Amino acid sequence: MAKAIIILLSVLTLASCSDKDKITIVETHVDGAKRIVYYYPDQTDTTYYERQFYYPNGQLGSKGYVQNGQLTGPWFWWYENGNPEAHSTYINGKEKDSILCYYESGQISRKLFLIDTSKNKWLTTDYYENGQKRIETFTVGQDRIIDSFWREWNEEGILIREGQMDSAKKVGTWKILGENDALISVDMDGTGFIKFNE
Repeated sequence: MAKAIIILLSVLTLASCSDKDKITIVETHVDGAKRIVYYYPDQTDTTYYERQFYYPNGQLGSKGYVQNGQLTGPWFWWYENGNPEAHSTYINGKEKDSILCYYESGQISRKLFLIDTSKNKWLTTDYYENGQKRIETFTVGQDRIIDSFWREWNEEGILIREGQMDSAKKVGTWKILGENDALISVDMDGTGFIKFNE
């Protein structure tokens, strides 16, 4: 029965497309509903297609183009409730320009902006779900290693920590929110711990 539904769905979908369009249901959910679909704008070119993922409830979960096996162009992701989860742009399989991530509520959770293409250096800003800025720093490489300044705020928007990171470790003099909401300076030993003079 599920196979008959898939075949009928494929035939109806293909019949509604132009002569050059081709849609292939690559994978289905247990109940037979489409899970992964490839849409070929030109059926003579199977190296370039739009990949779509669907949740079991039928909600679109992601879509974007693939060329020669690599993500290309704008990509979009959604939560199962239909709210946006992320948006990114790819060139030759690598993220470019900017990346936007969201909480399931729809509030922005992270923004990344590409600053230096040759070093894959990004300005990264995280947000609390209430919209207040949480962390701001530069990250480098695919692993997003923190190797720059670091600023951190509490949920009320008050700066609570500021300093320098080197290979994801706190170094140098940091300003940390102390008693009476005053920033105090402390020296870090490179492991993230306060350096004590003996």
